[in-house]
Amino acid sequence: MIRIKPYLLVVLALLLFWGCEKSVIQENPQNTNLQDFEMAWEVADQHYPYFELKGVNWDELYEVYYPGASESKGDEIYTVLIEMFSHLRDGHMYLETEGGLQMTPWIPTRRIKDLYAFNPTVIGQYFEEEFIHCSEDNINYQILPENIGYLNIQSFSGEYSFRDMDQIFNFFKNTTGLIIDIRHNYGGDIHNVDKIVGHFISLPIPRNPYYHDFELLEMDDIQPSGTYNYNNPVVLLANGVSFSASEIATEIFKEQIAHVTVIGDTTGGGSLGYINKYENGDFILPSGKLFHIGNLDVRKYNGEPFENIGIVPDIVIPQSETDILAGHDKQLEFAINHIESKSIEHK
Repeated sequence: MIRIKPYLLVVLALLLFWGCEKSVIQENPQNTNLQDFEMAWEVADQHYPYFELKGVNWDELYEVYYPGASESKGDEIYTVLIEMFSHLRDGHMYLETEGGLQMTPWIPTRRIKDLYAFNPTVIGQYFEEEFIHCSEDNINYQILPENIGYLNIQSFSGEYSFRDMDQIFNFFKNTTGLIIDIRHNYGGDIHNVDKIVGHFISLPIPRNPYYHDFELLEMDDIQPSGTYNYNNPVVLLANGVSFSASEIATEIFKEQIAHVTVIGDTTGGGSLGYINKYENGDFILPSGKLFHIGNLDVRKYNGEPFENIGIVPDIVIPQSETDILAGHDKQLEFAINHIESKSIEHK
């Protein structure tokens, strides 16, 4: 097995940006479309771990799309590549133009289903005090009238406010329970997941399995952190827009921390990762276009894949846009009631 040092831990990042304000730059005067096609196909052929899992015959798709690539002119190559890569059904993969526009060939179905089944404005109606916003607004937190802490983590990307975790958990020290909301969290850096998980454990816990080139990697354990362990009842809220590193967080809390209950709906199903934070899946094609694809197969603790499958909560509470339009967050309400009942048992 391969041992990875702490600073080379896997970085899972969902990099799906719509890029509406960006535009495709002018066509490269030299037609490199076929070279772009060849390189993109070969990179996937060498690095992509899920052909067998998804039943994709990659060699066959080369034959299907080669004629279109060889005959394409200008931006027509984007259509060829996007259509070919849509067969992978991968929410992490994207193409980026020289002008910075990012285009993803496929959007997870559960993300589409739950996209409008969540609204921070509706959540705010359950509080008497305004949210406290950490730097860059990546984290919001407050205490509900029921003396239940609420921590909303919008993304695990970058450094953001994860350096403030001790301060945040000290704020929650006298609460009877805690809700961690990672609904609509597209993912990010697994190190930031560690910074949350570490506040709920007193001893190191193992990671779920990671494979590279079908070989199991030896990973460093997740370490305790913070000035104290939060041991009161905890709910983790997730939904179909929770993706990538958020799904790893969901799996860790569900399987490794006994006083946490995962509530909500099945996560998006994006387990693709990168071997370390320096090899982040970016490849520059001959024309200058950027092609992004991962090379790491991340699994659940039982060894089963969750790519295109997702992580099922302990308690499934479906929620719809209709609920939100009516001003009700059923998942949050269930979480509050669940913690109140658990708090009575806890006493």
